[in-house]
Amino acid sequence: MKKIRLYERAMCCPTGLCGPVLDPELLRISTAIDNMVKNNVDIDRYNLSSFPDKFAKNEKIKEQLKEKGKYALPITTVDDEIIMTGRYLTNEEFAEISGISVDLISKKDEEDACKCEDGETCKCEDGETCDCENGESKNSSDSKSSCC
Repeated sequence: MKKIRLYERAMCCPTGLCGPVLDPELLRISTAIDNMVKNNVDIDRYNLSSFPDKFAKNEKIKEQLKEKGKYALPITTVDDEIIMTGRYLTNEEFAEISGISVDLISKKDEEDACKCEDGETCKCEDGETCDCENGESKNSSDSKSSCC
């Protein structure tokens, strides 16, 4: 089994999914990683603020950071070889490396979807917020929100 590691910029929490605005790319990566872990893929992610020792102990990562600075991040390694710098892998690239389907990697868990009660405001998976009334979004969109 291949060993996949992601080295990421410093973030306020291990996944970067915190704060008032969610980065859709970090949400996609978190979903992909969670789904790969559920399917027994050997994958870990390290951000600079939470795991500085992982950066300090890896000569190849230190070399990339010395050469390119923060623009090297994120860095993806497979079996300790750098395969990508400066951007996250796509779900298709993760599928090719991990051997599981793009559909499994991309699958959103319905249990993780935000639900709120009437009169509440909640943050949806896509980072948007919705105000719920009678089980539907009161926002300008005519379609029913997945939040409510």
